[in-house]
Amino acid sequence: MRNLHIFIFLLIGIVAIAQPKPELRKVELYDKKVTILLPASFTPMLAAEIAKRYDPTSPPDYVYSGTENNANIAFSNSYQQAPTDEAGMVALVKSLKESLEQTHPAMFWVGTNAATQTGKVIGQLEFKSLTPDNIMVYNVLYLLPVNSQVVIANFSCECSSADALVAAGKEVLASIKFVK
Repeated sequence: MRNLHIFIFLLIGIVAIAQPKPELRKVELYDKKVTILLPASFTPMLAAEIAKRYDPTSPPDYVYSGTENNANIAFSNSYQQAPTDEAGMVALVKSLKESLEQTHPAMFWVGTNAATQTGKVIGQLEFKSLTPDNIMVYNVLYLLPVNSQVVIANFSCECSSADALVAAGKEVLASIKFVK
């Protein structure tokens, strides 16, 4: 029986290793101050589509959409002063969470965090929200300090696809690097 468990464990490992990793490409943002590795299948969203999906008075600076628009990664400059330390980022995350709870009471929170990534403190918020057309969307937000301002990187996908996409979205967000 023990040998069967070892065999199954090895077989699972081989299958996991054999799974093809998506081809990634480096994308430079904000005058080459930020880089991210995006799946090659992610392409810039067309302006007409951005106008339909986002607030036209403050659309994101960049939006990349996955196959069949089932996942997006958007970057928006908040023009808010970026915190310089972890305590400041924790306070910003808490403040943003409270603001979102007041304006969008139908949110389901997964978690919040502040961590260091490539030498900079970033904030993280993870939640599910309902769109105006009643689609449940899974969101992972990273609050990034770029040029002394907070840039919000938002990975989102429909909750019906979340099991397959959220882990990959987090890996993509974790690939963010800050260029001096």
